[in-house]
Amino acid sequence: MFDAYLKIDGIPGECEDKGHEQWIQLLSFSHGVAQLGTNLGGGGNRGSSGKAEHQHFSFTKYVDKASPKLNLHCSNGQNLKKVTVEVCRQVDSRIAYLTYTFEPCLVSSVQIGGSTQGDDRPVEQVSFNYTKVEWKYTEVSKDNTPGGDTMAHWDLSTNTGG
Repeated sequence: MFDAYLKIDGIPGECEDKGHEQWIQLLSFSHGVAQLGTNLGGGGNRGSSGKAEHQHFSFTKYVDKASPKLNLHCSNGQNLKKVTVEVCRQVDSRIAYLTYTFEPCLVSSVQIGGSTQGDDRPVEQVSFNYTKVEWKYTEVSKDNTPGGDTMAHWDLSTNTGG
């Protein structure tokens, strides 16, 4: 099992977990990248001349003090400067083994839902798009100590990365 947290510069959440104070605790998230090009069949390393399609980053969370600001940003189209997502193992040290960093971001959708039949509180599904993304994976040993990082990044505005 894992925990996932999201930090938006300038919009605090209500998380109280050590190391993620005032972040937003996520119930779920999804993100993907699809290569729409075709295999050229050549002998080179590049198998496609197409441009990758980056899906919006979507997450589900409980309604909290960040909710009004997320709705405002979706309504007025004002960019979020930076959004960071950390996925952590459910152990005492809360080591982030997967980190996404997105810059700048546009809130593209906020939807709220819930049921009065047993739900603790309503939940929101929020989506945003972005111009730049950085992915970082941190190896974690069996004794729960962090190891080396593997990183990559992509800039959608220039269609470049590494």
